[in-house]
Amino acid sequence: MSYCFNPDCLHSHQENNDDEFCKYCGANLIIQQRYRGVSLLGKSQLALTVEVKDGKFPQTNKVLKILLTSYPKAVELFQQEAKILQQINHSGIPQVQPEGYFVTQVRWSTKPLYCLVMEKIEGLNLEQWLQQQSQQPITNEQAFDWLKQLLEILTLLHQKQYFHRDIKPANIILQPDGKLALIDFGAARRVTATYLGKIGVNQGITSIGTPGYMAPEQIDGSALPQSDFFALGRTLVHLLTGKHPQELPKNLQTGELLWHQAAPVVSESLADLLDSLMHHLPGKRPANTQVILAALTKAQKSKNNFLKKWQKRLRLNVPVSLSLIVLPLSIFGVFNFGNNLNQRITTNKIQNAPLCNNLTCLNRDPIDNNCDNDAKTITSNIGNYQLAYEQLVAYKVELRYSERCHATWARSEAPYRSVHYVEDRQGNIYGQITVAKDGWNRHYADMGPGKNTEIRACAKPPTGETRCTNFVKL
Repeated sequence: MSYCFNPDCLHSHQENNDDEFCKYCGANLIIQQRYRGVSLLGKSQLALTVEVKDGKFPQTNKVLKILLTSYPKAVELFQQEAKILQQINHSGIPQVQPEGYFVTQVRWSTKPLYCLVMEKIEGLNLEQWLQQQSQQPITNEQAFDWLKQLLEILTLLHQKQYFHRDIKPANIILQPDGKLALIDFGAARRVTATYLGKIGVNQGITSIGTPGYMAPEQIDGSALPQSDFFALGRTLVHLLTGKHPQELPKNLQTGELLWHQAAPVVSESLADLLDSLMHHLPGKRPANTQVILAALTKAQKSKNNFLKKWQKRLRLNVPVSLSLIVLPLSIFGVFNFGNNLNQRITTNKIQNAPLCNNLTCLNRDPIDNNCDNDAKTITSNIGNYQLAYEQLVAYKVELRYSERCHATWARSEAPYRSVHYVEDRQGNIYGQITVAKDGWNRHYADMGPGKNTEIRACAKPPTGETRCTNFVKL
């Protein structure tokens, strides 16, 4: 079969035989004396892509991209895409030969065809791949691997003084060997002094990108290389949650995504890194890909890599979903908590054994007792406290559990002079502490009970609402 390249052919999608001309419109079915269309891969208002056979190199098919408009700005971007792809040699970017860009006409048509022939990269784009996986999120390890691959590609692109401007799952291909490729450089932009000067006064800059992925400054037509980092972060969030960024809740004051609770496998270190990429101010994002790669390496080595950070400090009251609160406690060994408590206390002779792990001890601080090293967050919740000028700031309270210590306690990110504690169904408080200073590190209530009971963690700020987690049965 042969696909007709004539954009005006009403039957271009129909099968043609391997003839010289289209039997519907009469246009030639071979262009540049070498390319014959095999099938339509995609079509938009601005361009279509066709898989083609190359008569000069028949062993591998290629992709032909045809611009469907003669609008000067579109032609300029199309030519720029060709230039970028010709300059970069990387397995994660489609290769374009020097003769890959050309302008031609088909028979019986007066319209010029702006064409770009590039390497055909096999595989599914990540949007298709997610659909194939029923929108199941990727693993933490997969996210680290894919983020590193994409950063290596972006490094080459940014070194050539270009930035992509349209990073999203649909523009990333997962190849059969597990490697990623970045495609569709039609929105890419060259960083020049003239361009940066125009950003300052917002003159002559076009807003290009995809809603949900493009950075706030890009919406205003002021994209920067750091805008790619924002889109990269949003893309990883989509992959880690299985949800389009526009489906996730936002902080209405800052516009930041509230995505942590929708990503049950993400580690604290990775969540922090992605949040830094998606900061609403470009100046607060990493300066370049080298900085991100260094942070990525550090995050992978972090001892906290397997701890889940449920929710970043917010400025709104955002309840944690029940699907995250009601976690399978058996994973942490909690089902055996009460029965084995006394036995474990007397038989625990391992090195670095805790100083104390029951309510009869004088010192029940989980840090002093080396209990927090292997601890897990069982459940958490978010509350608000009030600052001056009626500003609401969020705080978090968590119920923590250490299998090694057989201990449960409360931890909070609440402000100075807040009180947090562990409470059972009858209102008995088993541990309570007043926050001595702002921060996170040592805001712990002492260890709670370990018998068959239901407990929760609560925090009360000096001004604002008391917030508790759901009750959890131990």
